[in-house]
Amino acid sequence: MRKKTSAQATRPVLQWIPENTCIAGNETADNLAKQGSQQQQPHHTSDKANFIAQLQRSVDEQTAGIEEEQQEKEQKEQEQKQRQEKEEEEEEEEEEEEEQQQDQEEDEEEQEHEEQEQEQEEEQQQEDQEQEEKKKKSSCLKQCYHELLRY
Repeated sequence: MRKKTSAQATRPVLQWIPENTCIAGNETADNLAKQGSQQQQPHHTSDKANFIAQLQRSVDEQTAGIEEEQQEKEQKEQEQKQRQEKEEEEEEEEEEEEEQQQDQEEDEEEQEHEEQEQEQEEEQQQEDQEQEEKKKKSSCLKQCYHELLRY
């Protein structure tokens, strides 16, 4: 803004300068400044008041747009976070199910192994018992034979 002597009228000049990009609010300020520089500049006090009111409405609209975008961004981030948490929960549930399945398979294998050992033990006992019976029979036959030889 340039200041002139009291005899001369003071006239504000808005000029758009594309600096400081990607800084929150600067893009909006740049756009508003550009819009203001392209509008017809008022020369009377009442025109200036209307101009300022119009400029304020434009600022309010831009600010509301920024707030809306920020809310949408936050909502998207929240939704993303919820999706991620849900996926993590599902992964944990799948891992738990896999662990349970693995534990169940291990239990079944252990039970099968124990059953096999028990069957082997029973077979061994059966064989031992049969062997013992054979020994008894053999012994009995030997006794009978010796007794027969005595007569």
